[in-house]
Amino acid sequence: MSPDASNPSRRPALVAFLRGIELRGWVFAWNQCGDEARAEHALASAFHDFLGQAKDLPLASWPIHFWTSLLAQAPLMTPAGLGSPLAELAPGPRAALLLRLVAGLDVTHASEALGVSDAAYEKALHRALAHPGFDADGLQSLREQLQAQINDAPAAQRQLLATWRDEAVLAIDDVVAAEALPRTVGRMRRWMAVAAVLALAVAVLGYQFAMRPPAHPVQVIDTVAPPPTMSETIVVTHPDYLQVAAQDDAALVRDLASLSWLAAATLQPPTDQVQSAPRAAPAQFGALAPPLQGLLDSARDAWPELDVATRDMLLRQADDWAARPAAQRDQLRQRLLAWDALSAPERARQRTPFLAWQRLSDTDRGQIRIAANRLAGLPAPERQSLREQFAAPPADTQALWWLGPALGQELAPFSSLFAFMPESDRPALLQVLRELDDSSRANLATLAPRLTEARRQGLRRDLLAAPAAGRGRLVSERLLQ
Repeated sequence: MSPDASNPSRRPALVAFLRGIELRGWVFAWNQCGDEARAEHALASAFHDFLGQAKDLPLASWPIHFWTSLLAQAPLMTPAGLGSPLAELAPGPRAALLLRLVAGLDVTHASEALGVSDAAYEKALHRALAHPGFDADGLQSLREQLQAQINDAPAAQRQLLATWRDEAVLAIDDVVAAEALPRTVGRMRRWMAVAAVLALAVAVLGYQFAMRPPAHPVQVIDTVAPPPTMSETIVVTHPDYLQVAAQDDAALVRDLASLSWLAAATLQPPTDQVQSAPRAAPAQFGALAPPLQGLLDSARDAWPELDVATRDMLLRQADDWAARPAAQRDQLRQRLLAWDALSAPERARQRTPFLAWQRLSDTDRGQIRIAANRLAGLPAPERQSLREQFAAPPADTQALWWLGPALGQELAPFSSLFAFMPESDRPALLQVLRELDDSSRANLATLAPRLTEARRQGLRRDLLAAPAAGRGRLVSERLLQ
């Protein structure tokens, strides 16, 4: 079904999307061309180009089209000069690296944004990582520098971005866009249609970085603010309902990585990994029980177009709400209002660890709860000592623990092998590691930290391509080189 470009409900979503991504666009443009004036011109032009296309496209395709529009600006494909390893790269490899570190795109999406094949993108990224300034420390320093530019952008720069954004939106349709710029939307059904689609986009287009801590690049996609009063159907279909409702787990979610590490270090591994199956939602809205239809009424029209995971999530939220007494419902409604009052970047920052928490098995979550209780019972000096032990390894090693106690422990010896690896490739590499014999795994754990990032990327590619029977020999040969 093609979007209705004249539908005013798309304008709040466009404003919210640009508000969430514009700082990353600015940092990308500035570092890509090395000149603030050229970067400003390129980003302002990209806003207009993107909005001219996005009004006729489904929301799910907006992120790629934004980066495509930005990369199409001529000032961004010129040499950036000298002065830093990033500036010394050719425009293509530099864009490939920034798409990974700033935009947070995996190989497939980055190659689509650049308009090249996956192989061509990987070659450009390999060339960037081969620069002598981009060893492990150099890459980490660059990552932190880029993140600081995003987080610490001056107020004047943020205001300038807001001005460009508003001008670009108004240029599409002065009358309709002017109604969309405020944070409130008059009609409940229109708000919920946008919110339901935004929730789906957040679930599908998180760019697979939920396992990383907030210091790593994350895609910020805002949600449209709710009406002043929140009816039951608004509450139940709120995109962040599950996170706000899980107040008792907030501390566990915040410290998920360190608690996973502690659970793996101090608890016996569980005998199995069982994930309870939630109640499946029907494909037809009319098949829901009448009380649930009332709670989910705002999603009625969009229900057939939602994917299975989103329908199941909405049903889970309705079940949770129905089971709460009146006092708890009032408290949850107030927490949702407070949540929506947070800034878009702050909401996005808090979503990242919760997405990682949701992906864990019930067994992993149980282990983390036990570890948290044990940690709380320790004297303050011991708790501080454990925190310092967890913080000592490199950030990429810490990031693996966002996968939970089981996977974190399994992958910790190979953390350097997973650094800067596209999320879509991780399952295949994990399977390769599991198929290696103990001797080959030990050799690989010794080899991986010795390699430069460029050679490590080549080793990953060769391991994935090699037949299972030849992988042990491949690792042994590389270890002797």
